[in-house]
Amino acid sequence: MPNLRGGSGVNPPVRFKLGGDLKVGPVGAFVFVPRGRPHTFQSVVDEPARILIHFTPSGIERFFEGFAALEAPGPGAFERVGAEVGMDVVGPPLAQSDPI
Repeated sequence: MPNLRGGSGVNPPVRFKLGGDLKVGPVGAFVFVPRGRPHTFQSVVDEPARILIHFTPSGIERFFEGFAALEAPGPGAFERVGAEVGMDVVGPPLAQSDPI
């Protein structure tokens, strides 16, 4: 079974970058991310985004659990916790690479 990721932007609209393609997903948008495709996302307003994400097969939830368990994540925490579950950070956050 391939590793698939899909996300539905719940609230508010979210910018997604898949490879080199940058788009704004309105509330309720669905984004498909094939396995191994570099991607990132960002809220387009000054409030946290809530996104429903589906992964198959499972396992990546260990990243979210590990990151949430950090008391004060520093600059390298995202990359460090990601490496523990086989996730590679390949670029800067979207707010740095493509500012609004």
